[in-house]
Amino acid sequence: MRGFLSGLHTHEALLSPELSSVLSAGFVEEKGCVLLASQAPDTDSAFPRAATQDETGYECYINHVHVESLGEALEFARRLNKALAATFAGGFVVVVSFDWP
Repeated sequence: MRGFLSGLHTHEALLSPELSSVLSAGFVEEKGCVLLASQAPDTDSAFPRAATQDETGYECYINHVHVESLGEALEFARRLNKALAATFAGGFVVVVSFDWP
């Protein structure tokens, strides 16, 4: 895996306009969760949080973004992590999951 990742080249140009707009929309805080503003529901009734769903699960459910390219996904994650650190105190974990063809 380390060899595979070292062969990837991520750079500023890899981020699509759609993903750039997700980041530029910023964040909203809702019931102890940090959500991507572009992904956040307009109302609580649109995506109600299940009684058994914790904050992390809800954030993952709302904030998930599908990206076709692993390089672009890693660049998006890097920028997302940077934006979160610049906006909020405390640490964040950005998760990237990739399905190998």
